Amino acid sequence: AFGGMAAGFLWTAQGGYFANAAKAYAAAIGEEDVKQVTAKFSAVFASVYLAMEVLIKVSSSLVVYGVCKDHWHGSFLTGKCGGGAGDDASVVDHVKWKGIVITYAVFSCIAVVSTVGMLCIRSFEAPAPPPADA
Repeated sequence: AFGGMAAGFLWTAQGGYFANAAKAYAAAIGEEDVKQVTAKFSAVFASVYLAMEVLIKVSSSLVVYGVCKDHWHGSFLTGKCGGGAGDDASVVDHVKWKGIVITYAVFSCIAVVSTVGMLCIRSFEAPAPPPADA
């Protein structure tokens, strides 16, 4: 719940920060069209964001698969932990919980590292536009 509430503030603040960063970068490289820089920043952001999302989801699946490997039934993509002939329900439940605990522990560590990383973001203002010639 706290992550969801914080995300609202983060995404809202990101818009202003993103706009200022695009203006500053455009001024630094001498680009007249800030929309070009914004498009480039958006493409990089979306690529990194989606790549991290896929990486995290695949890693959580690999953790569950690794923990349940002796009790895994079906293919890697469509299989499940337990439910096969000869599986002891209490053992399978213990293995499932172990996978869940490991997954949430990893996610919690990632959240803490990300939160600490937010402290490294510097505050800056976009450069003032050059004075117009009269």
